[in-house]
Amino acid sequence: MPNGSRAIAPNETIGRNLASLLYVSEPLLAARLKEEMQRCASEGYIGSEVWCARKDGTRFWGKATTLALRNDEVQLQDFARVVRDFRKRHERDQRVAAARSQTRNLPANPTIAGVVCGEYEVMREANDVFLGLAGYSREALQLGRMV
Repeated sequence: MPNGSRAIAPNETIGRNLASLLYVSEPLLAARLKEEMQRCASEGYIGSEVWCARKDGTRFWGKATTLALRNDEVQLQDFARVVRDFRKRHERDQRVAAARSQTRNLPANPTIAGVVCGEYEVMREANDVFLGLAGYSREALQLGRMV
């Protein structure tokens, strides 16, 4: 587990509110969790990116995926949740958003830009028009330095 954290033992979870184990405290958390579980029960699974809390109380940006667990008769039995630490990706997204918020001179005439993205947000190819608008060089694209 990252940052020296460890899984919470079963005897540490019995009788505790699920929200207190999964999320940073926030207003209306119980209502939010109830709504998520209802949606998960009807859709089969849900995913979201949210601020989470480790056992020691430190916060991290996480990707939470919750699955509805059903028996052979398709009756809801329980839920399973996996939370992945997406802190690095969140920080990168924040840097990209900040860079994009800087004003750039855009051409007066309409321009068509094309982007081909690969798996997990790795840009594999982009045309020169897009690279110019975004402020990147072809070399930066080839070296994977588009952040």
